Amino acid sequence: MEKFAVSSIKIKSSWFDSNRKKKSVFKKMGKDEGLNLYLQLFRFRVHQGSKDEHYFITSIGSLVKYTKVNIKTKLSKKDIHKLLKQMDHAGVIELQNYKRWDTLLDEKGNVYDDKMIILKATDVPNVYNEDIDIPKTEDDYYIPVSFDLINHMYEQDLTSKAVTIYLLVRKLSNSSAERKAWININTIKNWLGFGNDTIKDCLIDLNKLGVVATNVRNKKGGIKFEHYAVFGGLKNLEQHKQDNLDVISKFLKRYNEDTVSEDPLPFEEIEETEIDDGWGIPPVGYRTEHEL
Repeated sequence: MEKFAVSSIKIKSSWFDSNRKKKSVFKKMGKDEGLNLYLQLFRFRVHQGSKDEHYFITSIGSLVKYTKVNIKTKLSKKDIHKLLKQMDHAGVIELQNYKRWDTLLDEKGNVYDDKMIILKATDVPNVYNEDIDIPKTEDDYYIPVSFDLINHMYEQDLTSKAVTIYLLVRKLSNSSAERKAWININTIKNWLGFGNDTIKDCLIDLNKLGVVATNVRNKKGGIKFEHYAVFGGLKNLEQHKQDNLDVISKFLKRYNEDTVSEDPLPFEEIEETEIDDGWGIPPVGYRTEHEL
């Protein structure tokens, strides 16, 4: 299996943003399957000199085997072709060595799996460095992605949806010492388009691994969720688990059979209007390199 060619990257925080008039880049690129495929491209990144300029040389056949890393059903060659095309239309990547994506199809519409494709990442945060990477504009706020942690999540069979929820929690973690994200289940559903049960299962898996610690608090008017994501990559995971052991244990205890029968799942019958996410702080724009 090809290793990731770089230790970390930045993805734009704004990829997850949407409103009634504008669909998010995340949804345009194929949601978690598209985001997962984008991350897998970094196994095929070629060195270009700049750490924030990314070119990839690969083939659709090479990419197919990596889609099953953390997606339950392996994507077909047609699925990969469709996702890459969606990512291009979303402005995330650009095909460099062909003018049209249809060039990768034969006369019967079958995908050439062995044709070399050269891709460029076209929606990378622009930063300038003064000891830390500072975004040049609001659109350049970013989420750091540490591939040692992402790879660890893959190895532990976490799904692409779980990885996506982790990245969303990172986006919404405030810049205070607490590094806390306030976001409830219905809001995650609105951001990502996942079902409530799927979100619940992903949060259980993330808490089991210790990547996220979720504190469920009873507040006047409803239940409030506080999520603490690990910062600093895999090297800080064990410390993060130890620091949040009580929070994680309490959260997971809700899902053993005896507890569930007495205490309903905190995700049931929660109305969006009843709960204030309350994070109200701009997403994290930059971190020092040791925090990536």
